[in-house]
Amino acid sequence: ISNSYVLGEKILARADGTDKCLVNVFVLDPTGKGIPGKLVSMGGVEGVKAKSPITDNDGKVIFEIVSKEEGQFTLIAQVGGVPLPRKVRVTFRN
Repeated sequence: ISNSYVLGEKILARADGTDKCLVNVFVLDPTGKGIPGKLVSMGGVEGVKAKSPITDNDGKVIFEIVSKEEGQFTLIAQVGGVPLPRKVRVTFRN
């Protein structure tokens, strides 16, 4: 998973509990190809949801993050309990 990465698609949202930050996780093999069927989790803030926490055929999982608390949060993705080397920071404010 060393080639895998986390990419913030929308990293600024209102802290209203409904506006969403979007974070994409790409799980890649050593040649850069997506690995389907891997379980991905995301930690660092409450309110993290994925339509499916299992990677699609391209090795991708999309996470939606909401918060009622203002602040910046560093998110860490894990694949099979192993944290990915790259992190992403999201910001919630009113």
